[in-house]
Amino acid sequence: MRKHLAISDVASGAGDRDLLFNQFLDDFLHECRPGMRALISGEPSPTGDESFDAKLAATAELLAHRHGVEVPEWVAKPRFFLDSPVYGAPMLCARDDIARDWFERNTTEEFAKRKLFLGPDLLSRR
Repeated sequence: MRKHLAISDVASGAGDRDLLFNQFLDDFLHECRPGMRALISGEPSPTGDESFDAKLAATAELLAHRHGVEVPEWVAKPRFFLDSPVYGAPMLCARDDIARDWFERNTTEEFAKRKLFLGPDLLSRR
């Protein structure tokens, strides 16, 4: 049986980050509450992609809120907050105020406060 992937493993892992991110989500959702806390407690190392780093922090905070576990302190560090907004559909949002407004209104607080406007279903595992 393999070890469950922690959020810090996503940042330090080799290979497809999106695949690792999705594997982390699956592992997190199959854990009991103490195990959930352990999977988000370790601070991810910088990936070189500020928006991805912010996404990891927002994900850890949102999962903690949704599942009633303690939010790790590392998610509040300044390096996990962006200076400029990032949108889920950047080409569309660059030219369409309505699309930009939709993303801003439909993004969870944990992502929006980091200027990551990615929409409502980012963590959906359908």
